[in-house]
Amino acid sequence: MHLVMFDIDGTITATTAVDSRCFVQAVAEVLNFTDIDTNWASYRNVTDPGIAAEIIENRTGRPATAEELSSILHRFLHLMQREESKTSESFQAIPGASEMLTELAARPNVAIALATGAWRESALLKLTRAGLDLRGIPIATGSDASSREEIMTLALKRAFSTSGKASFDSAAYVGDEIWDLHAARKLGYHFIGVGTGDRASRLKKEGAIFLVPDFSDPRQFFSILDALHEAE
Repeated sequence: MHLVMFDIDGTITATTAVDSRCFVQAVAEVLNFTDIDTNWASYRNVTDPGIAAEIIENRTGRPATAEELSSILHRFLHLMQREESKTSESFQAIPGASEMLTELAARPNVAIALATGAWRESALLKLTRAGLDLRGIPIATGSDASSREEIMTLALKRAFSTSGKASFDSAAYVGDEIWDLHAARKLGYHFIGVGTGDRASRLKKEGAIFLVPDFSDPRQFFSILDALHEAE
């Protein structure tokens, strides 16, 4: 059996913009910080709690407190819910993602997992608003750990439990940013990138071999998966 693990923002939900906007606003409102660096790749751990903690540490010279991180999370969720109440356009699924996931789940030799740097509450909110019903799919989030590698490793363990397997023949991580690629490499996972334009160019520059613009042509994605599985 093969494991296919997915990031969420920018990979199966088109929520990168609203997520970044609300995150920055939440940090600014809770801590009164301005000029927040949104070059997320520059942070040690590109996860919601990891970025928030590093911002606080850099601005105050001390570790972030649990109370500060909790306050940012709750304000962030409020802002996300307010955005959704104004328009659902910011909470769409990546084209073809729903159909692709349904077809993938029907494959008897495949297990699916989710591993995201988002806080669990916001991850579930975005999946629900995007119309992706992934109940029963094991998930690990930024609420579980600060580093992406730890999150992915936990998702793997949860996939073992859900599938009843002690190992997988292969593992592939599907993501849209260079930190997804770096984490997959560190863990020895195959990587499939999702994106177009500058995002695709960044992934190619970092050495990504397999790329799809989205999932509107599922044959493209499944041909990559089949080639990776046959190579094992």
